[in-house]
Amino acid sequence: MNKRVMTGMSIVTQPSGNGYAPLWTLAEFRTKFGRDWTDGTVVSVTNAHWEANGIIPIGTRFVKNPGRIDVMFSGNNTAQVRINWVVFFPMA
Repeated sequence: MNKRVMTGMSIVTQPSGNGYAPLWTLAEFRTKFGRDWTDGTVVSVTNAHWEANGIIPIGTRFVKNPGRIDVMFSGNNTAQVRINWVVFFPMA
């Protein structure tokens, strides 16, 4: 069965408290979902913990070089943050 929507939870940490945290590299994405990242793929995130140090995930971004998907945050913090994610894959 080729699923088009997948959900889960991850714990991420902002390197140097710079407003983003890596969620997956392209290799990790391929291992986790059994397929490559494509331009039509959408990743959405939300806060998965009520007391998340005042840091709110506000979106995601794809970074072509070095090839990763990041979670963007409303502020800077070096503490771990638990997020819920959903991945929408384009129709083949």
